[in-house]
Amino acid sequence: MSHGAWPFTASGTLRGDERADAEALAATKLFVAMTRARDALYVVCSEKPHSLIDTGREHFETIRYPTA
Repeated sequence: MSHGAWPFTASGTLRGDERADAEALAATKLFVAMTRARDALYVVCSEKPHSLIDTGREHFETIRYPTA
């Protein structure tokens, strides 16, 4: 869920409305997947989180692991 790495679309080949539609569909799929979690949900990012995750950060417990 890192910024720039999600959603997994060929964003370089999509233009304007196509890109917006692909991102909206990816966000919908993410929401559905997140609401299906029962016991735990782990959202992983390697750098800056995507804005969809970052804006809801107060709903997450953040665990930072040291880099090797």
